[in-house]
Amino acid sequence: MVAVFINGEPIDVQLEQEKTLNDLVSSMERWLGERDVICTALEVDGRHVDPADRLFLMQRPVSSVEKLNLITAPLSEIEGENSVEIMHYLARFDASLRSESEEIYSSEAREGLRWVAGSLRLLAGLRHFDLNSFPDAEKPIAKILSAFEQAVAGLDAAPNDENIRARYREVLCANIEVLIRQAYDFLVVLNKSIADEEDIGARLQELRRAFVEHTDQVGNISADLQTGNEARAMSLIQQTVFLLEELVRLVDIMDRRSIINPKEIQSGGEFLADWLSKITQTGQDIIAAFHEKDTILLGDLFEYEIKEDLAGAPGFLDELKKKIVEDG
Repeated sequence: MVAVFINGEPIDVQLEQEKTLNDLVSSMERWLGERDVICTALEVDGRHVDPADRLFLMQRPVSSVEKLNLITAPLSEIEGENSVEIMHYLARFDASLRSESEEIYSSEAREGLRWVAGSLRLLAGLRHFDLNSFPDAEKPIAKILSAFEQAVAGLDAAPNDENIRARYREVLCANIEVLIRQAYDFLVVLNKSIADEEDIGARLQELRRAFVEHTDQVGNISADLQTGNEARAMSLIQQTVFLLEELVRLVDIMDRRSIINPKEIQSGGEFLADWLSKITQTGQDIIAAFHEKDTILLGDLFEYEIKEDLAGAPGFLDELKKKIVEDG
């Protein structure tokens, strides 16, 4: 049986229906979330694993793991400290860039840029923000972060190559001011979200939009798996997991606050509790297909079952939003 630790301290965990590491980690994250604590890193049998790597977690049965250690931190500490440090670092880096300092090429500067990118993604993940669509889908923060990371990786590989140094500087000059503005706007929105934690309605509306957009894209998964574009297919499958986990999280919050009873919420003639149970079972089928490396089954699941199930999410989110309004 897997031994579970938090920051190296053993805790007593009774497994219920958790079959994969994703099931177990998700349960632990919900438990931690109720205490305003978040998981920042995982150690699986001594191996460091990104908590956002759901595909890795989904493919590991609980029975195959001996030790799981969750590295945690208070939510307020992570969000507050990182927000301030990100803006301070970007301001200092911008000043060095303007003064044409050679410091921007140093390994410390490059490591700092990687830290900024990682921290923004961590903060976005904690509050379920999609950096691929903020502030808009045409020029999202995620695109700038990727450009920075590619430039940094190029300089890491050849730190003395003049052409690569010139390209690195060009990328920074073209994007640093934009990133500063976007990062500031993002952190303002993020901290407003923290302050308005009781306002679930806005998050429900945003999640509804995300489900509508994602459901349209899910239809490509089967074709991608058949044509060898597995990277994009796996990314869409992982996004499916994130969206469903966020919906379950919000339903759980509303249920605990006695705003709703999932067994009474209906949409399209179906109860929310039944829909969640069905989508959970389909999720188990996805995990089984992962274990068997059955891309044909995965494609069929998304083409004939998951897409139809996901199409029901906006209706349920509309009903949840009505309950928020009725609750005042």
